[in-house]
Amino acid sequence: MSDASLRDRDAVVRRLWADSAEAYADLALQLPTYQISNRRLVEAVGLRAGDRVVDLACGGGATLAAAFDVEPRIAAAWAVDWVDGMIAEARRRLAGRPVTFVVASAQAFADRVGAEPVDCVLSNGAFFHFERPELVLAEVGRVLKADGVLGFTVPAPSNGGAFFDLFRRAGLIGPAPAAGAPRLGPGPGLGPRLGPGARSRRIGADNVERLLGECGWRIETLERIVAPTSHEDYIRWMTLPVFRHPDWAGLPQDDLAARLRDTLRGTDLQPEVGWVIVVARRAATEPISTDAARR
Repeated sequence: MSDASLRDRDAVVRRLWADSAEAYADLALQLPTYQISNRRLVEAVGLRAGDRVVDLACGGGATLAAAFDVEPRIAAAWAVDWVDGMIAEARRRLAGRPVTFVVASAQAFADRVGAEPVDCVLSNGAFFHFERPELVLAEVGRVLKADGVLGFTVPAPSNGGAFFDLFRRAGLIGPAPAAGAPRLGPGPGLGPRLGPGARSRRIGADNVERLLGECGWRIETLERIVAPTSHEDYIRWMTLPVFRHPDWAGLPQDDLAARLRDTLRGTDLQPEVGWVIVVARRAATEPISTDAARR
């Protein structure tokens, strides 16, 4: 993919996240999958009074809201996201908290946090989107104290494929793409971007231990959780612009919701939303440089 194509794709992905910002921010506070995963992630990292915390790819601020619920005495926090609209939603939902709001990409946020290192970096529901996680980990290493902690989530294996088979049989989506075929959505990737000829190394439940180890991180917690959800919650999530299947791009919101609702009414299959909670620290005492991670 050429540099121009990457820029075009970034523009599309950024627009989809911006178009979803308000509804996404609301749902991240309302749906059990994010209520439970945010709470458990915050508990797993063991926040303490006086900590300085970064929420990376913060969306509408739901993870930081959970952090302040668990530890109200956080001294300072930074909400970082690459989409202005998401930062605007986070600003509204975290008003009155000691939070600095930063529009920046995941691989270029450290200088915006300041010279004093932080105790914790949190990232719920985002790390698995990063196409070059080693670059993001290097940037996280720049802001963390030597004994600082990184906490993030990746999806656990689920029954999502069964739902897409159901939608395919109902004529809601076309044939499955060929193996390796590029496509956008649902859940398009977040930067940093792959350059021409580069291969993706996205973090998932099956490779998180290996990739973190290769990047100089030591995992302290690896825990699978399952959050209950419902057909209606699933529909609310999957009709957001950023999570829509490409075949649904032109369907009005109400029409798409009605068609999904009719399809799901005929099945007892319940959505399974699983997350793997990951808590890690750097194995080395020195932060991994971005230049080293690029090699």
